[in-house]
Amino acid sequence: MDEDSPEMDEDDEDAEAGTPKIPLGLRFKAWWEGEDAAELMAHEASDFEEDEDSPESDEGPSEMDEEDEEDEEDEAGTPKIPLFLRFKAWWEGEDAAELMAREASDFEGESEEGAEDAKKGGGGFSGELKATKAASTDPHSSLWSETRKNVAEMVWGEGFLGPGGEDYALDMVKPLAFNPKQTVLELGAGLGGPARAISQKFDLWIAAMEPCKFLVDAGMEEATMAGEAKKVEMEQVNMEDLELRKGKYNAIFSDKALFTVRKKNQCFKNIYQALKAKGQFMLVDYILPKAVGDTVELKNWILSEEVPPELWSLKQVHDCLEGLGLDIRVEEDITGSFRKRLMVGWGEFLSDLRHRDFHGEGRLAGEKGDFLIKEVERWRQRDKVLASGHVGVFRIHAFKK
Repeated sequence: MDEDSPEMDEDDEDAEAGTPKIPLGLRFKAWWEGEDAAELMAHEASDFEEDEDSPESDEGPSEMDEEDEEDEEDEAGTPKIPLFLRFKAWWEGEDAAELMAREASDFEGESEEGAEDAKKGGGGFSGELKATKAASTDPHSSLWSETRKNVAEMVWGEGFLGPGGEDYALDMVKPLAFNPKQTVLELGAGLGGPARAISQKFDLWIAAMEPCKFLVDAGMEEATMAGEAKKVEMEQVNMEDLELRKGKYNAIFSDKALFTVRKKNQCFKNIYQALKAKGQFMLVDYILPKAVGDTVELKNWILSEEVPPELWSLKQVHDCLEGLGLDIRVEEDITGSFRKRLMVGWGEFLSDLRHRDFHGEGRLAGEKGDFLIKEVERWRQRDKVLASGHVGVFRIHAFKK
């Protein structure tokens, strides 16, 4: 197995005499950043501050050196191997350095299109798919398939398309203090996993709106199988021309689903109008801490996203919501805790992988393995821009006056 792989059975690992075992968290972090695990542990051991990688910590993972991976060099002058190639080499059982050398000599690049996109900051999706997106009036229409959904759920859990799972979903809406008499709306529901968890916990009826028809259909099927279809009603909506019934909802929440919306003023106005008197709005999203110019990290991230982000600064969001008549009670930067959840989620998933998962009839053979690589790179790009400080994850809690 490639030495860069984070996969090890920690309980069965026999360390050499006198050599301390390297914790899973540090091994995963070293693999993610392309560093030597033993050197990283030695470096962290000399740091008297609290270990930021611990799942028990309230802080996120430590700040990373965010130079372009393809330009990074170690002390010997050897270029670091990008995450995409290290992961690909690992699951194919090849030497990462040899694979990088072979890829560098391949001028056509057709068979390694995803790797080239990743080096440029792209998400690894094909040119044909990008062309389809550009021609479509609904940028979400062609992004998902059954295979991609299955891979995402394999990583994040059934009904979820990102880190955190049920615990995160319930923690996010805890300040809303739900009760069974309330009518609640989620915007950007994905597969409906968060809505189902929240509905079950608080005995709520939830309208779960999502722009991607495939995810709506798949989410409704999962809700039906779970016996939650009557409590969580999924519906496809156009987020750019959102039409909501005025004064219908006690609470509306959205988790990292509005950062691609271009008509933000109109979207927030519709949300405000849809709230009942004293209604609450909870927004968690990718937001610029302050207005910034173009940076390498920001450009690479925007290129990597399937639907291009349309980012606002925190001040823009604040001024817009207050201007509509919302009383903002909480405005919190949760970037650190989100990055911690991301790191822990990937670490837990990758620690369970075995080489055989990618061969023959393995659960990640063929197209599934390709989608997993793309999923890794997509979240790596997001983590890079968050680590740079140019983009943050913010939670905003507001009341209708």
